Amino acid sequence: MTAVVALCLVLTPVSLASASSFTWSGGSTTTEDWSEGENWEGLSPPKASSGIGTLSFPRLTSFACEDERHYHPCYFSENDIGGLSAESLQIDDGEDYEIWGDELTLGSGGISATPGAAASEATGDIVEMPLHLGSSQAWSVVGRGDSAFAYSNLLLAGNLTGAGSALTVGISEGAGFYLAEDNTEVGPVKIEGTDTGKAAVLNGFVSFIGADLNSSDGQPVELSHILFEGSGEVGPLQTNDAEVYVGSGAEPADGIDATSATLDPASDLGFEISAAGTQAQEAYSQLISGGAVELNDAAIEVVVHPPKQGDACPALTSGQTYTFVSTTGKLSGLFADASADGDEIPLRFAEACSPTTQTLRIGYRKSGVTHTVTGTVEDAATTKQEEEAATRRHEEEAAQQHVEELAEQHAEEVAKQHAAEVAKQHEEEAAAAAQKLKEEEAATAAAKARQESEAVAAASKKQQEEEAAAATAKKHQEEEAAKSGVLGAKEGSPDASIASTSLHASASGAVTIKVTCPAGVSSCAGTVTLRTLNAVNASVAGAAKSKGSVLTLASGSFNVPGGGVKTVTLHLSAKARALLARLHVLRVRATIIAHDPAGGAHTGQTVATLRAAKSKHGKG
Repeated sequence: MTAVVALCLVLTPVSLASASSFTWSGGSTTTEDWSEGENWEGLSPPKASSGIGTLSFPRLTSFACEDERHYHPCYFSENDIGGLSAESLQIDDGEDYEIWGDELTLGSGGISATPGAAASEATGDIVEMPLHLGSSQAWSVVGRGDSAFAYSNLLLAGNLTGAGSALTVGISEGAGFYLAEDNTEVGPVKIEGTDTGKAAVLNGFVSFIGADLNSSDGQPVELSHILFEGSGEVGPLQTNDAEVYVGSGAEPADGIDATSATLDPASDLGFEISAAGTQAQEAYSQLISGGAVELNDAAIEVVVHPPKQGDACPALTSGQTYTFVSTTGKLSGLFADASADGDEIPLRFAEACSPTTQTLRIGYRKSGVTHTVTGTVEDAATTKQEEEAATRRHEEEAAQQHVEELAEQHAEEVAKQHAAEVAKQHEEEAAAAAQKLKEEEAATAAAKARQESEAVAAASKKQQEEEAAAATAKKHQEEEAAKSGVLGAKEGSPDASIASTSLHASASGAVTIKVTCPAGVSSCAGTVTLRTLNAVNASVAGAAKSKGSVLTLASGSFNVPGGGVKTVTLHLSAKARALLARLHVLRVRATIIAHDPAGGAHTGQTVATLRAAKSKHGKG
C-alpha cells in the first residue's frame, strides 16, 4: 500500500505537467473545425484522448484576420471533437469570437474572459457549445473600466450542466454577462461584482434573457454587488447589495419565476410598465414564486417606458392596480421606501416619455392562498391642477348667469306691478301706459343689471390683480431666497423647504433630506424631486454620444406637521447612481411641491450640492 501511494505521489505531478495547452490561430481558409491542424498554433489540434490544460482564443494578428477577417473563418470556431475535456478556457472578450459545436468538459480553471490591450470597439464573445463542469470552479468576466462601460461582453447561449459543482462568476470593470435562452443546472451559483466599494452597476451587469438558472435542481442563486436584469426562471434567489430589475425591457414585459426570493436591505428591486392595461407579464413585469418571499426593507422602484423604441409611452389611469409580487408561499417584510400604512412612491418615467408626475400607493396582502405586493396609480399633480382650474371657471360662469337671471326677473316684476296700478284707466291707455312703463322699467333693470355685472367684473378684476401682485411678490421673495440656498417660509402658506443644501448619497443610492414646514399651517404634504442643475450627458460610456439634458435623479413624498421637521429618504435611479459615481459631486436643484389641508399650495426650488458616499475601502 505504501508503495502504491508513493507511486501516485510521483506520477500526479508528471501527469499534470504533461497536459498540453492549445492556442487558436484560425489559420485555415476553408474550415473553422477544431480538428483542422491549421487552425491551431503549431499545426496540431487537441485530441480527446490527451490531457488538455488551457484552450486559448486570443486576438488574431494575421493579415487575413486583421484586414480580411470577414472572408476567413478566423473568429468562428467549431468543436467537432467529441468527448473533449480541458482544465480551463481563456477568451479575449475584446474580440468577436463565436464558438459552438460538441460539449466541452471544464476543469477547475473555468472560463476567463478578459479584453486584450488592442480592444477598442464594443464587442462580445458568444459561446454556444454545451459546457459541463467537471468540478467546482470560478469564472472571471472583465470589462474595460468606467470609460467603456458594456464594451466587453460574454454571452452564454449553450446549456451548462454539472450537478454538485459550485460556480462563482466574478464580474468587474463594467463587463456584461449574458445568459440567453440557455439551461444552467449546476451546484450553487454566485454572481458577484468584485469591487464592493463601487455601485453595483459599475462592476457590470447580468442580462437574463428567457433563461433557466438552477430552476430545476433547486440550487441557490446569489447576486452580490451586481446589476441583474431580465426575465426567466431561477432557483432560490438571494441578494446582497444588488440591483434586480424584473422585465424584458419591451412588450411583453415578462417576469422572473423564482423558487423563493430573499432580499437584503441594501438591495433594490425594480419593475417596469411597458404597455397600457394591467395584464401581468404583458403590460408590466412581475416577480412570482411558489416559495417564501422576504422583502427585508429592500427598496422598490417602478419605471414606465415605451413598448418598443419609437412608440409612445403608455398612459396610466388613476386607480389602475398592478400586482408586482405574487407568491403562494409566505410574504414577509416590507419595502423600505413603501411602508404598510400606504406611503406613495414616485413613478419614474423614461426619457422618451412626456414629463409627468404620478405616484403609486404600495399595498401588501399577506393572507389567503396567494400573497401579493400591489401598486395603485394616484392622480397626476398636473391633472389635479387642471381640474381645480376648471372648477373655478365653472363657478364664475354660474355666478354671472345668476346675476343676469335676477335682473331679468326684477324687470318683469316691476312691469307687472305698474300695469296693475293703471288697470282702472282706459283699456287702450292702460295698455299703452303699461307697455311704455314696461319698456322703461326693462331699460332701467337692464342698466342696473349692467351696473351689477360691471361691479362683479371690476371686483373680479381687482381680485385677480391683487392675486397677480401677490404672486409676483412671492416669486420675487422665493427667487431672492433661492439665491441664498434655502427658500424662506411665509406665514399661513405650506412653504416647505429643505434644511440643508449639502446632501450625501449612501453606497446604495439613498439620499436623506430634512424637510421643514413653517408655523402657521397645519401640515405640509407633497413631493421633493432632485434634478441636475445643468444639462448633463448621462449616457453610459460606449453608447452613441447624445445631447446633454437635465436628469431627474430621484423623488419622494413627505408629510410634515406645521412648524416641524421630517427626514425624507430618496433613492437615486440607476442612471443617477452611475453618474454620481463617475463625477463624485453634483450640483442639483431640489424642487418641493407642497400643499396643506386648507387648500394652500406652494412650489419652491433650492440649489444644493450632492456628494457620493465615501468608498468602504478608501476608494472613490
